[in-house]
Amino acid sequence: MEFFVTANTKIKKVYSTPSKSFAQRAILAATLSKKTSTISNIGTSDDVKNMLKIAAQLGAKVEIFEDTVKIKGLQKKVKSKLNCGESGLGLRITTIIGTALSENYTVNGKGSLLKRSMIDFNSIMKELQLEIISNDNFLPISISGKVKGGHLSL
Repeated sequence: MEFFVTANTKIKKVYSTPSKSFAQRAILAATLSKKTSTISNIGTSDDVKNMLKIAAQLGAKVEIFEDTVKIKGLQKKVKSKLNCGESGLGLRITTIIGTALSENYTVNGKGSLLKRSMIDFNSIMKELQLEIISNDNFLPISISGKVKGGHLSL
């Protein structure tokens, strides 16, 4: 996997072994950048596809080519409804990152993700002084407020 970040006409390359977990993290890093990033050979797993959808939901412009993805991060407002598909990593990352980008949003998923308990998120969000409404500790969850920073114990 190759990850390119263009900054003031300098191109930085980061090489990584192919991994859906690494690919998802690279997609998220590109999403949070205000620059355009090019990621090559990220694979076509469902989790990678879900993370590309999440990137767009978080406000990035995503262009998918044959074996390359271009992501221009933070272009639009975060959508109020985020769907992580069946990506557990996508869910964990999106739920936390969303608190820094939006004040009111709902996170949902499908399949096996709907059977995962969200009780840990409930306690974390309360510690961050955010309001969370869940479906009896399962998805969907709605989060209100915005992270201001501080100390968090996990």
